[in-house]
Amino acid sequence: MNHYSDKKVFYFIPIKKHSQRLPGKNFKILKNKPLYSYIIDTISIADKTNRIYIDTDADEILETYKNQHNINTYKRNHSLTGDDVSMNSLISNFIEKFNLDNDSIVCQLHVTNPFISYNTLSDAIKKIGSYDSIISCNIIQNRLWIKQNSQYQPLNHDPSCLIQTQDLPYIYQENSCFYIFTVEGFKKQKNRIGINPFFYPIDFPENTDIDNMSDWYLAEKILL
Repeated sequence: MNHYSDKKVFYFIPIKKHSQRLPGKNFKILKNKPLYSYIIDTISIADKTNRIYIDTDADEILETYKNQHNINTYKRNHSLTGDDVSMNSLISNFIEKFNLDNDSIVCQLHVTNPFISYNTLSDAIKKIGSYDSIISCNIIQNRLWIKQNSQYQPLNHDPSCLIQTQDLPYIYQENSCFYIFTVEGFKKQKNRIGINPFFYPIDFPENTDIDNMSDWYLAEKILL
């Protein structure tokens, strides 16, 4: 029996005001509501037991969610603001701030993935115990190359033996939709990816990540 099955889940969602490639994207209105609200609404409506914790430097977020019974917002420490701050630093601060037990499960999400479903998250969380961390991913089965010392080298195939792409080994690409891990594992590794991870594939449109204007247009089309 998975002894983590009855443990508390802490949904951790960082939201910052500044965005590098698409200015203000977290606060842009997607169809009829701010981008940041999609994943928050998904979790808060479906899971009435566990709480959402929002780390933010934006007063708008603090004001919007101040009276939500299952949402805890807090102002990000000034020392942890800026584009160069590691997500691991934000997670470490969160764990310390709320004194989370080692057995607690953290599910770290991003507001730039508005189409993640609660069913997907719930299924992924169940794998904790068999694995120390769960990472959402895309699966790639294409012929990939890497450039080293001005030369192109095959990464996952032999060009002299052209096997079908469906027979190539899987390449697992982090898509940053979610990272699920135990507090104990994070403390040991100082990282949200442990030593025994499971890469959880997510298909379109759930794996949509809004990083630039083209991604934004795609999200708008999905919602038509």
